[in-house]
Amino acid sequence: KKLYSIFLGIILFCSFSHAEVFYVSTMGNDSNDGKSWITAFAGVQKAIDAAAAVATDSEPAQVWIAKGTYSNAGGTYDSSTKVNTAYVMRNNVEIYGGFAGTETKLDERVSGNKTILTTTGNYVFYNNYTSSASLTNTAKLDSVTIIAAYSNGIYNYHASPDITNCTISGNDDDGIFNRFSSPTISNCTISANGGSGIYNNFSNTTSSSPTISNCTISENKGHGIYNYACTKAYSFISDPFIIPTITNCTISGNGGSGIYNYSSNEAGRADMISSIIPTISNCRIFGNTGSGVYSKASARGGYFPYSNYCSISIEISNCTIFENGDYGIYNATHSSYVSSFASLSSTITNCTISGNEGHGIYNSSTSAISADDISSLSSTLTNCTISENEGVGIYNNNSSTSADSSSLTSTITNCIIWGNTSQQINNEA
Repeated sequence: KKLYSIFLGIILFCSFSHAEVFYVSTMGNDSNDGKSWITAFAGVQKAIDAAAAVATDSEPAQVWIAKGTYSNAGGTYDSSTKVNTAYVMRNNVEIYGGFAGTETKLDERVSGNKTILTTTGNYVFYNNYTSSASLTNTAKLDSVTIIAAYSNGIYNYHASPDITNCTISGNDDDGIFNRFSSPTISNCTISANGGSGIYNNFSNTTSSSPTISNCTISENKGHGIYNYACTKAYSFISDPFIIPTITNCTISGNGGSGIYNYSSNEAGRADMISSIIPTISNCRIFGNTGSGVYSKASARGGYFPYSNYCSISIEISNCTIFENGDYGIYNATHSSYVSSFASLSSTITNCTISGNEGHGIYNSSTSAISADDISSLSSTLTNCTISENEGVGIYNNNSSTSADSSSLTSTITNCIIWGNTSQQINNEA
């Protein structure tokens, strides 16, 4: 009897723990209740809002969208957001595409039922939130194609959704734009957008930690992934980082660099910090017009007694970086005014860097003013092969207008460096 009661309790728990589902179909109507394929909504946002009204942290709701093309509200201008109307994701709402329109379970979906979300306005998804009321990873987007936005396909501001199995292509600006946001992006194809594939932006406040895995990021007019941190404030900023994690991705054929990291700050009457900490592993980065991986920390000085600090700490492991139009890996620091400090630490392990049109690895540390103007770069290379690049295998450049205001250290262990067109290693001070 006790065993029977436990079994019955499990059955009852399971029967009441299913997420409530709202359905969308090209044959639907927004006057329906959206609770079955037969009574489906026509509007995607109608279903998202209906799901958000009943969803909780413990019981999220779902939106199922049948195959077909859906356009958001026709580009009506919204004066409060100053953008044309777009879809908005909600916490505890999971959005799934790829249905034929008859399924009763998620795992009944089969390939070939493409759900296309598009717009006549600036964005397909415009997730504009605040630091005190943010969009979390309880918001999910799965198996949709996002195309033809006049700006970004997905715009995230204090928004960190889970984006999986999506295609984001043919948008006029960036495929995905993240500011103060830490989305998880996996198993996606992000291609042929007018800007960068993914643009991670930080300015002045709030850190971002996007996670990108098992994605193909290709043929975008800008960079494949663009990480940009810039501090301009007149008050001290503590720990403002972009910390992207990029794993098992193919990044190719982009008009800029495969991955572009730029940390900078501008003169202000305050202590300022700006940092990027990328981790890149098990990736193939090739055929990009710029460098495979480009990283630069540039400090532009402050007003005495204030100081400016900008830094990059990058780790690259188990990657193949080849046949890019410029350097395989470009690392640089530059400080250009009193009380400015730029630093970069590069750790490269178990990588192959070959066939690039510039140097295999270029390390440069420069400063322009005085001993209070510090630029430092540290490069550690272990178990790598650097071969058949058009320039130097490893080029190290350390220069400044004042003694001891710039430094560069390069440590090379168990590496094969051969067949590079110019030299294998060039150290220039």
